[in-house]
Amino acid sequence: MLDYVIALAIFAVLAVVIYIRLSPSDIPKYNQCAEPREIGDYNFDAGFIAVRAMTISETDMRGAINRVILQTPRTRRVAGTLESNAITYETRSLLFGFPDFATVSFLQPREVGNETPLLVIDSRLRFGLYGMGVNRRRVLGWLEQLGPLTVAP
Repeated sequence: MLDYVIALAIFAVLAVVIYIRLSPSDIPKYNQCAEPREIGDYNFDAGFIAVRAMTISETDMRGAINRVILQTPRTRRVAGTLESNAITYETRSLLFGFPDFATVSFLQPREVGNETPLLVIDSRLRFGLYGMGVNRRRVLGWLEQLGPLTVAP
């Protein structure tokens, strides 16, 4: 009897992992700009948003942030181009392949009282309700790699 329970538990775990790995994502749903916010960090159970002033042009920042994000293991661009306002990336966790989505966009001058364009990174999970701070750590790591190209709040 115990053998059947163990086998059933293993099967259930494998079924969940396969579902997570193969389940299609509604990319247009994730390739949306975050609601305009002032400069700062915004924590949510399912994600994290960072809004930063930039010390370089928006065009140069698009290339710089794209290079930094694509250096992240298990990360690929899934929507948008360097010319579009919303660029979305998918990063999968190492063990189970849980997908997280990060959308990079830019607030134009005077959208939230800003004088210059602002960088917005909205990172959130696809499955579950709580990300254990993974998205926050990832985004702050990207911003750290950008160094003096952004201004911390």
